[in-house]
Amino acid sequence: MLHLDNLSVSYGAKNIISGLSYDFNEEAVYAVVGKSGSGKSTLMKAVASIVPHQGRVLWNGELLTPKTHRIALVPQTNGLIPWKTVAENIALPSMLRGEWDENAMAELCAELGINHLFKEYPHHISGGERQRVAMARAFLINPHVLLLDEAFGALDAITREEVHRVFLRAFRRHPVTTLMVTHDIAEALTLARYLLIFREGRIVETMKNPSASPADIPILTKEIKEKL
Repeated sequence: MLHLDNLSVSYGAKNIISGLSYDFNEEAVYAVVGKSGSGKSTLMKAVASIVPHQGRVLWNGELLTPKTHRIALVPQTNGLIPWKTVAENIALPSMLRGEWDENAMAELCAELGINHLFKEYPHHISGGERQRVAMARAFLINPHVLLLDEAFGALDAITREEVHRVFLRAFRRHPVTTLMVTHDIAEALTLARYLLIFREGRIVETMKNPSASPADIPILTKEIKEKL
C-alpha cells in the first residue's frame, strides 16, 4: 500500500518533517491529529507532491507521483472551479486522464445525492453541496490515495454531520487508503479507523479507533488531547 520512507520536508532552514517512515497497510481512513504547526498539512502536501521533499513516498513499492498514480485531494476550500458547472467540475480530472465514464459518474453522484445539481455553478449551491461535489470529483478517478485536508472544517455543525454520513456511505462503496488532516478529534473518531498522533513532524503514536458510542467521544477526545 502506501509507505513513507525517511520523508523529510524543510522550509528554508526550518525542518518541518524529519526522517518520517510509516506504512499505511489498509484501505482505511487514517486521521492525522496534532497541534497547529506540527506539520500535518505539510505531510499531506508532501504525499501529494505539492511541496519538495526528501526521502520517498511509495505505492506498492513504486514511487508515488501524480503522473503515474491517481492522487485525489479534497481541501477545506473544496477547490472547485467557479466558472464551470458542477458536472464539469466533477468530470474534469477524469477527462484529463482520458478515463471519464458518464455512467460511473451518474451512479456515484446519485449515491452522494447531487445528480440534480449538474447544471448549477458552485456559487449557486450550499457549502455542504460543494463538499459533496468535491468528494464526487475525488472518488470518480478511483484514486490510489485520497487526501482530506481539513475537508469538512468550514462547514457548520449540522451540515458537517450530514456530509460525514455521506462520505462514510461513499467510502464503504469505494474504499481507498485515506489520509485525513483534522483539528477536530471528534471528527477523527467519527470517520477514521486509525488516529495518528502527530507531534513536531513525527507520528508518535498510532491508535486504533475503539468504535465507541457517541457518548464516549468526549471522554476519548480528552484522552487524545492529552497526548498531543
